[in-house]
Amino acid sequence: MVVSRNQEIGNIHRRNTVQGGLRKGLTRVLASALLLAGAMFVPGCLVTGAAIVVVHVIRSARGETATVELDASPRAVYAAMLQIVDADPDIVLEDKDDGEMTVSVSHGEETASGWVKLMENGYTELTVKAKSPEGREASSGLALRATTRICEKLGVPYKLVEK
Repeated sequence: MVVSRNQEIGNIHRRNTVQGGLRKGLTRVLASALLLAGAMFVPGCLVTGAAIVVVHVIRSARGETATVELDASPRAVYAAMLQIVDADPDIVLEDKDDGEMTVSVSHGEETASGWVKLMENGYTELTVKAKSPEGREASSGLALRATTRICEKLGVPYKLVEK
């Protein structure tokens, strides 16, 4: 059988297109697998089907504030906050308001307040503000620890962003 030059070029082009498509597909699969495998070794990142939320921390001379938006009901976040307070013997519950979903606690010389509110976008905002006693610089990270413990209790992966 005699194959014309145009037919031969067409066959080569079809073969290259199929091989190129397979190569591109394989490259995408390998790249995705490497990204997923790499994410498993990043501290604070859990590889689950859930999105990773960002915990924002602002530090000042008198304390710190940690805030996070969670895809959970305000009641679930508030319940997790109360469970953590109840489970830690070093934390003293000073005040709570179930209607407003606020908690005030003390931990040694430091005090902290936490509150939960439903945002317009449907997410729940958790804010924890810790203060050190007058004349003492904040260093314990009480607000950050409380916020990350609540995220962990809810099974929510997080990433820390300090300002």
